[in-house]
Amino acid sequence: MESLNFNLLHLMGIGYVIDHCVSYSQDKRDRKILELYITDALKIITENTAKSVEGTYLTVRYSDIVNPTKDPTQEEIIDGIRAKLGKC
Repeated sequence: MESLNFNLLHLMGIGYVIDHCVSYSQDKRDRKILELYITDALKIITENTAKSVEGTYLTVRYSDIVNPTKDPTQEEIIDGIRAKLGKC
């Protein structure tokens, strides 16, 4: 988001700025939802097409590639269990 000059902020009013920030956030969220919907639809189309001709296809979602989730390591799991047992 663009930075605002404090004088301009005073002239526009805080209500306008809040409305703008909310609108910007909603637009960004809507674009992300549409992006995920389109990429999931394309994945299903390519998967079905590949299966019909016995071809290969991606088995992971676009969102899993862009935002991978980190699995906890064995050490992190053990530390979590120790922490929970220590609270008992």
